[in-house]
Amino acid sequence: YMEKSLDVPIIGVNFPTDKSLKTFPSKVTVTFQTGLLQSKHITSADFKVITDYNELMKEGRVILHIQSEPRGIKNLRMSPESVDFLIETK
Repeated sequence: YMEKSLDVPIIGVNFPTDKSLKTFPSKVTVTFQTGLLQSKHITSADFKVITDYNELMKEGRVILHIQSEPRGIKNLRMSPESVDFLIETK
């Protein structure tokens, strides 16, 4: 196994059409372990990191979730685990 890190953009889900999310930073680093051959084929597009508008309004802070990840990876972690945010009205 080898360890690999990739920068993955944060995506806001369930936002009203008149609102948009800006996070600071706009990406998180996902780090994971995988086999050497498989690591060559894994890209940031294989991951999806989201924050949900409904959770944001309820909690008052960004809660990040890794919604999708490639099969066969181990010890997945994300940094930073929380980010600053701004909600803009379009």
